This record gives sequence, structure tokens and C-alpha cells, in this order.
Amino acid sequence: AGFLMGLSPGGCRFSFDKSSGKSGFDIKIGQKVKISFKLPGLESTQKFVCKTQNIQRDNDSLSLGLQFDLESGAAFSPTGVLQFLEDRKRKK
Repeated sequence: AGFLMGLSPGGCRFSFDKSSGKSGFDIKIGQKVKISFKLPGLESTQKFVCKTQNIQRDNDSLSLGLQFDLESGAAFSPTGVLQFLEDRKRKK
């Protein structure tokens, strides 16, 4: 469980709290990871295979800069995500 901190057509920033009890903190640059999240206005859960581009650690949290692997076959709606981003841009 974590937080989607940023989203772009090519990737996202995903952050989670180390106190969640998960033991996945040995992540390295270039490593493939799987994430999923729901976006407002989209029915389906977006599921991605990503490659870590950068990692930020502190005492309490881990933040990953992730690039989407669009050829992985994960359940992904590029049209839905792009529409969500466009709608958010118009509201600003």
C-alpha cells in the first residue's frame, strides 16, 4: 500500500511508508516492480509493470520514480490515463 505522488504518460512517482511492515526495501535502479492504483473517473484498476528510474529513501518512507513498461501486458489503459491527465490539466 502506498501513495501515487505524481503521474505522467510515461511513468509515476510512488511512495510508501516503511512502517507498513512490508519487506520490499531492497529495490534497485533498473529493477522491475508491479504497482496498481485506481484513478477517479476510471472504473478499472490500472496495473503496471514498471522499471525503477530513481529511488529516494529516508527514515520513514521510500519513494520510487517509475517508468511504465507498456509492453509488459499488464492491465493498462493508456487512453484512460491520458484522459485523466488532460482533465486534471484543464481544471488547474
